[in-house]
Amino acid sequence: MSTPFPVTPAANELPTPPRALLRGTQVERFEILRVLADAASNIEYVALDQTERIEVVLKEYMPQRLGRRKGDALRPLTPGAAIPLAAGLRSFIDEGRMLASIDHPALVRVLGMIEANGTAYMVMPLYDGLRLQHARQSMSVPPDERLLRPLIDGLLSALEAMHAREMLHGAVSPGNILLLSDERAVLLGPDLARLVIADDLVESLMTAVEPSFEAPEQLTPSASKPLGPWTDLYSLAETIRFCIGGELRPPYVVPGGQRETMARMVQRLFGQPPTAVYAPALLETLDAALDPYASARPQSAARFRELLGVLPVETEAPPALAPMPGPPHADALAPL
Repeated sequence: MSTPFPVTPAANELPTPPRALLRGTQVERFEILRVLADAASNIEYVALDQTERIEVVLKEYMPQRLGRRKGDALRPLTPGAAIPLAAGLRSFIDEGRMLASIDHPALVRVLGMIEANGTAYMVMPLYDGLRLQHARQSMSVPPDERLLRPLIDGLLSALEAMHAREMLHGAVSPGNILLLSDERAVLLGPDLARLVIADDLVESLMTAVEPSFEAPEQLTPSASKPLGPWTDLYSLAETIRFCIGGELRPPYVVPGGQRETMARMVQRLFGQPPTAVYAPALLETLDAALDPYASARPQSAARFRELLGVLPVETEAPPALAPMPGPPHADALAPL
């Protein structure tokens, strides 16, 4: 059976950064084996669960801009860093508890939380896969609708599980979705700590240079623009737009200042008639979810699914998927 995206797991071991725990360090029943990923607000390790005798991921809250390690413990880098450091830690713990409360195959699983050494650790499964962003960028032709639908269905279901508990994800994007070797997509965590401790100037600069998959109400927050399920659905639609078009830059704007519709994007990229075929229901649902006005979007995952309808039998497939020449980008085996 063909897969919608090439999935090449990474196996390279990262060098141990100076601020990381050393190999052999014990965190309760877990023994640190190696560093998996080093991000601005956390460090991920492959660790051995000495009770279950399995390898897991230990994600440690360790913001490099605010804290330093004294012995094994996290301490503020400066006296002024103490308050934001503590606020980020609370958000990290809240996110871990939120994810631990939901057991869904398309949502990253948190098996437990550990509070120790002045910081906290999420215990997660060791996933084997590739980020959606890099998988799509390694393809020479787009995935057709028949291959996109399982991805959409899984992510919709994960968001629906969160929304049912009155939780929002807030960070759905191609870089935050892991494609596993068993063809399943897993939505990674939103990294709430990073948002809490981010420097306003740094965030504004990053927003200017990085493609955004956030809804308008996230970019310009106000009391008159509340966040809700429609916010996550906007980001999901942006993610699928990227999967189809392969374009990370901001959405194309047609003359007159209007955003390009999905149908026009397909025509622009794939010709007329297009070499990649997508049913009108899919393109129109994405357009509806990408409306700048939140009230005009589908208000729930169930409504989004209803608008999609069933996959039409007459949908034609584009040429067989093939990765572009050269090795695809390899990612860490677990969420950042």
